[in-house]
Amino acid sequence: MKIAALRTPASFISTAVAVIALCSTFLVFAAPATPVQAATAGPRITTVRPSRNALAVRWASVTGATSYQVRWGTNAKLKGAKTKVVSGSYTELRHLASHRGYWIRVRAILADGSRTSYGRTTRVWTMPRSGYRLLPPAGVTAKPVGSTSLRVTFKPRSHASNYLVKYGTSSSAMIEHAFSKSTTLILPGLRSSKTYYFEVRALNSKGKPISNYSMLARATTGPAYRSSLHYTAGSHDPVRVASYNVLSYATSGRPSWESRRGYVVSTIAKQAPDVIGIQEVSQGTMRNSTLTQYDDLVARLGDPYRLTNAARYNCKVTTSRSNCKYRNQGASQANRIIYNANTLVLLAQGSMRLERLTSKDNERYLAWAKFRQITTGKVFLFATTHLQSNQGSSTTVYNKTYHYLRVRQAKAISAELNRVGGALPKMLTGDMNTRWNSPGPNGTYTNPQYDIFTSSSGANLRDPLRSGITGQRYRAPETGLSTIDARYNSFNGYARTQEATTTSLVGTNIDYIYLSKTIDALRWQTVLNLNSSGRIADSVIPSDHNMIRVDVVLP
Repeated sequence: MKIAALRTPASFISTAVAVIALCSTFLVFAAPATPVQAATAGPRITTVRPSRNALAVRWASVTGATSYQVRWGTNAKLKGAKTKVVSGSYTELRHLASHRGYWIRVRAILADGSRTSYGRTTRVWTMPRSGYRLLPPAGVTAKPVGSTSLRVTFKPRSHASNYLVKYGTSSSAMIEHAFSKSTTLILPGLRSSKTYYFEVRALNSKGKPISNYSMLARATTGPAYRSSLHYTAGSHDPVRVASYNVLSYATSGRPSWESRRGYVVSTIAKQAPDVIGIQEVSQGTMRNSTLTQYDDLVARLGDPYRLTNAARYNCKVTTSRSNCKYRNQGASQANRIIYNANTLVLLAQGSMRLERLTSKDNERYLAWAKFRQITTGKVFLFATTHLQSNQGSSTTVYNKTYHYLRVRQAKAISAELNRVGGALPKMLTGDMNTRWNSPGPNGTYTNPQYDIFTSSSGANLRDPLRSGITGQRYRAPETGLSTIDARYNSFNGYARTQEATTTSLVGTNIDYIYLSKTIDALRWQTVLNLNSSGRIADSVIPSDHNMIRVDVVLP
């Protein structure tokens, strides 16, 4: 859907006879209601939204009012008029005649039972029979989600199939957003500490408007994020690097993303990484939303976190692979890189598709980005990937076919890192789907990806935790690396009770952070929220993997 700026129409309300514009783009705008200062003054009607047989009316609230009496009729003197009492400064007048003028006035009822005078009587027309059948959605509100997103909610309208939200930083210059089947919608990519205005209208199943826009609402995004790490400016400022497989949106048999995402966001935000590689963060559109899983994640993390690349598919039209005309957009399927724009500057980014055996296997990608650390000016290459899992219905397929596929994937990744990174310090993160004791083609322990990534003929990197050394049961981190909860495995399998290894100083991991040998590693953490019994304390376990992170200093 194209996003286009809309003009602000003239006010609908008039103290004289109002002429209704009959076109479908007729809208009503008014400033947000403010309390009437003088308690004896009658409420002023500020906004009216008509349909063919009803009117939605809002007025300025009166300080000290407990309720309001609304009076309306078809003649100016309101003889035989109807009245009703409502608790708030909004009401809907129904069962009206179409294309008919109605006179409306309101007075406030105060806490002591006294009443103000009626406010100015206003004449408003319903729409003709060809006009909108529904009143616009009521109860439109918005609350901040982080510092760069807002969650818009409103009440549903019967017979509405979809809704269209319009928003902007000025009530006179708003843009249409997108369709939403839900009555809750998250708007990402906003500015921090900024007030936004909102209106919502109902649509039919074909996307055609069947109501006016709603009453104007407004909300302010949260303040800009500030990292919990305290840096000392100079040449040795640390960079916090992380990797997290957050479990795909579409995975069945596990808690939904909607129930997990708050815990995922909290896990990441508490660690405040400068850059993090995310795996299994789906690029498909979520239910009742226009967002992908990674859009939703970054929106909830808030400012200053950014995606290095938000393209869904490597197609001319990046949002869909239907009738895809290939174009390299740098999209990387379910592997994404998120970074802190307050500490890093994105210089370049891209991706590479990895080999797969059959079309039934998921596509696998390497995503990479070059960054400059703001405080030091140092540049480095960061990458993330998710290698082929151990699939196959037979031992032969498991041990040989997919084993050798991962070998080829690791070799291709190493070559690409050397090609795009050159002599830059490099970091490779991800779910590698093998561990120190993975079975090999001959029935022996093997971890060939580990050997390829750490060899001088491969990527020439190192694993500071030293968790994946082939066949080595007892493993210890490199000298000088302090660790937190490193004895726990990186894959938790959704087990509530987490057991630390007793046969090694580090757990059995399938998730890794590889570093160039020139990068100094300071502090490692396998991130879990555990209680005193060693059980995961979160009400909902965020993912079947644990986040891993390490603080490093660039050469």
